[in-house]
Amino acid sequence: EYLSKALNIQVKLVFSKNYSSLAQLIKQGKIELAVLSPFAYVEAKKMHADLVPLVTHIADGSSTYVGYIVTRIGRGIENVRELKDKTFAFVDRQSASGFLYPQAYLAREGLVADEHFKKIRFAGNHAKVLEWVHKGYVDAGATYSTALKLASGDVEAGSGFKVIAKTGRIPYDAYCASGAVDPKLALEIKEILMNLSTRDEIGRQVLGGAISINGFVEVDDVHYDEVRDVARLIQVDLVKTVDSAK
Repeated sequence: EYLSKALNIQVKLVFSKNYSSLAQLIKQGKIELAVLSPFAYVEAKKMHADLVPLVTHIADGSSTYVGYIVTRIGRGIENVRELKDKTFAFVDRQSASGFLYPQAYLAREGLVADEHFKKIRFAGNHAKVLEWVHKGYVDAGATYSTALKLASGDVEAGSGFKVIAKTGRIPYDAYCASGAVDPKLALEIKEILMNLSTRDEIGRQVLGGAISINGFVEVDDVHYDEVRDVARLIQVDLVKTVDSAK
């Protein structure tokens, strides 16, 4: 609604079921702007060279966040090595905190997920990972700090989660324009977002919510090179992974 008014162009919000379908919507020209997780952006950029990152958001005063590996309090699990032959939930193969960075953490510990866990499941989103952990459908799962904060405030789940590992810092999502967007319009959108912050009342109204976004900063493709480095560390190529999963 805010972008529509600021641009005097009707902006329609579309939700994709997962990151792969979001990349397909870009490819099909059905969306012009997209918010992509850092790993999903890196993979989408391989397929869409004209995809341009405009900004990323600042949340809780930072442009980066932390991934967690969590279990439920009372399961008697203290670290990832004690998850041997246990069930584990990732979010999505294109999630940074819900797949890539936890895989890298395991690799640094000398562990391979496919060999270490008895069974791996993909929940599709962070809330579902935490629901599965809470209900005992899996022994542990990968998520990120804000999702855990939201789940800990849930009446049913309470604060029953235990963090047994933390990943390195992860860049926040890339707010991108596809090649279908005129460069002048993309620049205007970037400036509108960068001028939006919780320092004023309008910004607080627009950005209010669970993610605690404070505002936006400019980013370019180089900002996500660290994500590429992590992907190389564990030799993950999502283009091949997604193809093999079909």
